[in-house]
Amino acid sequence: MSSDAVNPSASWAGMSTATKICAVSSVVLLVSCFLSWVKVSAGPVSASGSGWEAYSLGKLVALAALISIVVIVLEQVKPDVTLPVPATLVLLGAGALSLLIAAFRIVLQPDGGFGGLGVDVGPAFGVFVAAIAAAGLVYGAWRRMSEG
Repeated sequence: MSSDAVNPSASWAGMSTATKICAVSSVVLLVSCFLSWVKVSAGPVSASGSGWEAYSLGKLVALAALISIVVIVLEQVKPDVTLPVPATLVLLGAGALSLLIAAFRIVLQPDGGFGGLGVDVGPAFGVFVAAIAAAGLVYGAWRRMSEG
C-alpha cells in the first residue's frame, strides 16, 4: 500500500461538543422530514402526511439538513478544505431557515377549504421534532461561533 493514501482522522471523540450537537441535530432534522408533519381528521377517519410529501418547504428543510451533514463531514474528513463561507455560518443559516419553516408550519396550518364541515387540519409530531432539531442546530452553531 502506498503511504500517500488519505487517512481521514475524523472521530467522534475528536469533535467539539458544539460540532456533536450540530451533527446529531442535522441527522435528526433530516429524519424528521420523513415523519408526519400534518394530520387531517374528519370524524373517525384520519390521515397524515410527512414534511416531504405534504409541503415543498419540507424538501427545503431536508436540503438544509443534508447541506449541514455534508459540511460537518467535509470539515472532519478534509479539514484543509476552505469553503467560500465559514462552516459555522452555513450551519447557523441552515438551522435558522429550518427553524423558521418548522415554526411557520406549526403556527399556520391550512384549513383545506373545508371550513365548517368538521374537518380538522393540524400539525403532527414530526414538525415538532423538526423544530427541536433545527433549534439544536442553531444552538450548536452558536456555540461553535463562541468557541472561535
